[in-house]
Amino acid sequence: MSSRSDHSAFACRRVVILNQSDHLLAARVGQQLLEELKPLDSIRHVEYYPLGFAPEPGGLAPDVTVTFDLDKLTESTRPGSQKVEATFIITAGNMPPGLRNTYFGPMTPPLVQFDWNGKLEHTSTTRGVTSSAAEYKLAAADIAKEIGKALAKEFTSREEKERTLPELPQEFYPAYRKAPELPLAEFGKPAVVMSWHGLMNHNETLWRVAIDRPAADVVHDLRGRLESDGWKADSGSKESDPPHAYLKKEGATLVIYAPPPKGVFSDSPPKEPVVYVQYVDVMTVKELRAAIDECLAKDVPSDVLICFERHCSSEQRDRLLKVLQTRPARTPEVSLTLAGLYHRLKQDDQAREELARTCALLRTVAQYADLESKARNLAKELGDETLVKRAIEPGVLEELGFVELKAGASKDCREIGLDEPVYFFARAADGSLKTSCLRAIKSGTASDKSYQLAFVDSGEGSRSWGSGGSSHGFTVDDRSRAMFALERLGKTERFRLSTELVGR
Repeated sequence: MSSRSDHSAFACRRVVILNQSDHLLAARVGQQLLEELKPLDSIRHVEYYPLGFAPEPGGLAPDVTVTFDLDKLTESTRPGSQKVEATFIITAGNMPPGLRNTYFGPMTPPLVQFDWNGKLEHTSTTRGVTSSAAEYKLAAADIAKEIGKALAKEFTSREEKERTLPELPQEFYPAYRKAPELPLAEFGKPAVVMSWHGLMNHNETLWRVAIDRPAADVVHDLRGRLESDGWKADSGSKESDPPHAYLKKEGATLVIYAPPPKGVFSDSPPKEPVVYVQYVDVMTVKELRAAIDECLAKDVPSDVLICFERHCSSEQRDRLLKVLQTRPARTPEVSLTLAGLYHRLKQDDQAREELARTCALLRTVAQYADLESKARNLAKELGDETLVKRAIEPGVLEELGFVELKAGASKDCREIGLDEPVYFFARAADGSLKTSCLRAIKSGTASDKSYQLAFVDSGEGSRSWGSGGSSHGFTVDDRSRAMFALERLGKTERFRLSTELVGR
């Protein structure tokens, strides 16, 4: 499940792990999973909470919440050995647990909303005598390692397919303010699952309400009670499947919903019927535009500015256009945003010129289908769908900073930063253009840093990409080949990229 705006991005820098079981095996898995996720380079901060514990109210919301539950456990003990068969249910995402109805509004943050779930079945036999201090230790380590691998794969896949959320200024994370008192106790036994603040909101609180009657009735009656307190229902009914209600009041929203019949964290039915209530207190338009003003007044990177383009006022869009025009080194996302701004301001000639640059820059990314689709839509709005089908002109590439590779050229060296793209192009014998985008990337863990040379090579109707080692070869023509080599400068995150043309 996902929803997105034009500039939605994926983030997993802050992770919280929640254990849903009180069994010793699960406790050991949680402790070990914390250690498995810590070294992942995409994660900056990770916390673990056993059952019955939760982050302190008022903190900064994580990008991803990971939950796991010991669903089944079978043990058999023989002299000198112990066999463990365990099933764990794992979820990860940035959405409330079990929510199947998402809403996209004018103040929805530019985040790709996602939920992921998995099941791990483990069987192991421990031989020998095990002390109580070491009980389940080996099994837990193996289970945590497998869960960690699955999560790392999911995060990596998301980062490859989606735009990664850049580091955002503090202005977009407004101060925490407490949630209001809600009449939840009239309908069951409420407990706060989490309460924090995050991107574009002052508060996000989730209550779990244990109930003793059908969830659909509780959702319906609670909705009516809140309407009497001034909340305005936007959607949902007693007959909705699954039962849910969506309400608004000033700058806040409430979602009341029942989890899936088999439970949120387990294949088995829930131990007791529950409904969840999510409260979100978002920034006002005035607050958000004040934050945008701060960014426009500072030297904030372009990839940050375009995140909030759809939230800008007309005056702010004019200023954003002027800022982006002064920055010639662009990504396809920034170029496409600039083309769209030109079109909104009825400067369609400039929009067409910028769209040509967008198409050239699309050659520099591995996953481009979503951006290409948006470029096609803009070309259609501009009244000329052929804009995205035309051959790339060498002059456009040179204007964007692409360096032409020619046979007989001397060796070239340049200094680059981490993840800073360098563009090259060559003319094939048939007159078509081939391009190569290179950048230095991290390939190790946070505790064991190493770096590799990543590449995206594109031709007419072909594209290849990858990373590995510190060198890459690129065919220039029938007689020569460009060899690129990356060298780290000391202990910094600066690098020397050398280029040499050699005979084939």
